[in-house]
Amino acid sequence: MQKGSPFWKVVLREKYGVGVGVPLLSGGSTCPNYASRWWKDVSNLGDGDGLNWKSPAPSKVVVFTWKLLHDRIPTKRNLAIRNSLPSDSSLECVWCNNSVEDSTHLFLHCEGVSMVWCKLMEWVEFNFLIPPNLFILWECWNGAILNKKLRRGVRLIWHAAIWSIWKARNDRIFNNVDIDVEELLESIKVLSWRWCLGRLNLPACLFYEWNWNPKIVCCGDVDLLGCAASWWLFGCYGGALFLL
Repeated sequence: MQKGSPFWKVVLREKYGVGVGVPLLSGGSTCPNYASRWWKDVSNLGDGDGLNWKSPAPSKVVVFTWKLLHDRIPTKRNLAIRNSLPSDSSLECVWCNNSVEDSTHLFLHCEGVSMVWCKLMEWVEFNFLIPPNLFILWECWNGAILNKKLRRGVRLIWHAAIWSIWKARNDRIFNNVDIDVEELLESIKVLSWRWCLGRLNLPACLFYEWNWNPKIVCCGDVDLLGCAASWWLFGCYGGALFLL
């Protein structure tokens, strides 16, 4: 590793070759014109304002999602390939038992997880179908927003979803704790809200404000959000008060 070289740029050079890594290590952000949009984003790690892996999520979560996109996490399928499971172990998904547990199925195509992603997209007002792989899912979430503040918030929610799904999977295997779609969705919202309070340079907000509209919170307009949420609460409970 060359002195002063960012760790991830060295990793990229080792993975994709010296010809790609040289401009990265020299501090440039150039990459071939034929490179995919995702590769251009990765090659700009830490540089400029382009789409990249700068996220307010904890570093261990960002590293985990990087490994996930490269299918380097210990799913049942990967453990079986490495002969790390007993020969009689089941490779089926811990939730649906209908497919082999690989990265794409566990985090995207399992029926319960797909429902969670659909509800999250409804929450952040995205409108696209469940993609065929995790790379495209990242592209959809990362490229759907142009505003820098909103993009940071969307990345945070995406990482919170990935981390919460993995923790729920481990709880199911090791602690025999089952969790339904609504509980998993709520845990993602709570975790992303906690990260928002501690890692985004934004005015403090209550959970009901974050739950109401995270986009407004990420823009820093909490006063507008509080006013809108107050009217919503009045609409829900105001009629009941008048009846008392």
